[in-house]
Amino acid sequence: MLVKLMESQEFNGFSEPRRTFGSLDIVDERHVFDIRGSRYRLVCGISYPAQICYVKAVLTHREYDAGAWK
Repeated sequence: MLVKLMESQEFNGFSEPRRTFGSLDIVDERHVFDIRGSRYRLVCGISYPAQICYVKAVLTHREYDAGAWK
């Protein structure tokens, strides 16, 4: 579902995907999505000019809190 929503829209800045994905935050220049009821974190980089979203890590809540993605 996340992929289809990202591909179907053009985002020009953080506020636009934040309206679509309420759980989206920016942490250390990365975009962090809470997924599966906050059980997991999807850490991404988004280039708005190029309209590219790349996945840096998919982590459990515990791994994310431990800083395993930095």
